[in-house]
Parts: sequence; structure tokens; C-alpha cells
Amino acid sequence: MTKAPTKPGRPKGASSQRRDAIAQAAREQFASVGYAQTTIRSIALQAGVDPKLVMHYFHSKQQLFVSTMEPPAQLREIPDIASAPRESWPDLFAQVILSGLTGPSGVLIESAIRAISSEADAAQLFRESYFERMVLPMVASFGVSQPKLRAQMLGATITGLIVTGRIIGLADFFNAPLPVQQRLLASFVRSALFTPLSDDELEES
Repeated sequence: MTKAPTKPGRPKGASSQRRDAIAQAAREQFASVGYAQTTIRSIALQAGVDPKLVMHYFHSKQQLFVSTMEPPAQLREIPDIASAPRESWPDLFAQVILSGLTGPSGVLIESAIRAISSEADAAQLFRESYFERMVLPMVASFGVSQPKLRAQMLGATITGLIVTGRIIGLADFFNAPLPVQQRLLASFVRSALFTPLSDDELEES
């Protein structure tokens, strides 16, 4: 008995490769020309696909932008830090953040920050993707007072590291040995998490 001939089709994995090519092209364009100037058509042209395929995978430019800002795997570990002993939180936080700022994941975050610097819509998406889904829940899980204020301080520290080191080019921190980087960053995290804050101090006079 002879086997029925296999129907011709796209190579296995081709769909995933096309989707990855679209995401990479989008990431590069959001970083280089900004959210407003990036178009579905220009992304499709760079990725070598039909614009309809971009819409098929991502549905809209906004959803495509959100997808390029998905937190790297290392940074998604942050909420798990709360299960460790309290005194180890700052050091663990620093280790996870620094691991997320290296390699491809660091390029992804840098691209997102470049894109949000002048685009209000993109900035809102970044806040939702990183701050509200990752940093704020992590700080709240620690049970500290004023979690939103402390989380914003930590978010400012992370963003500031990227802007000064990767975008402005003040790279001494990232050129320092990793244990030095971790110790310095942990000191900022410790201050942001554990500095005593009373409700009275935060009330308007």
C-alpha cells in the first residue's frame, strides 16, 4: 500500500520565523524613529512580509509595541523574590535586574526606552508592561509601606541606569566588575525598600 503524497506547504517553523522577523524589525524601528513614525508598512518592508501578515500576528501597531516590550525572562523572576528572606531582597533584586540588562534582553529594554522618550502612548504602554505588571506587584508583595512610591523609585533607578549607561554613554557602571555593580545597585534597592516612611510625612501641609 502506497502512502498518500504529502501536500505541499510552508516549511515547519516558517510561521515562527516570520513572526520573529516582524518583532525584530518593529523593535529596531521603534527604537530608531519612535512609535509615531513607525508604520505597519515599514515594519513589513524590513521584515520582508506582507503588511497583512503583520496584522494577522499582532492585530495593531499598539499590540505589536506591547509585544516587543514583554519583560525578559530574567525580569519576570522579580515577583518571586518576596519568598526569600527579607534581608536578601536587595541583593537578589540587583542580581535579577543586572542579568536582565545584559545580552538581547538588555537591547530590548533599551529599544523600548528609546521609543518611549518622546511618545506619550508608548510611555503609557511601557508603564503598564513593566511598572504595573512587574515592579509594583513585586514591591507590594514585600508588605512594605507606601509600595507605589517605593516601586516608582526602583523603576526610576532601573531606567536611569539604562539611560545613562546605554543611551548617554556614561558606561563606567556597566564596565565595573559585576560584584561591584550588584553591591552598588543593592544599596539603592535597600534604601528604596526599607527607608522608614510615615503617613504623616507624606500628607500635604
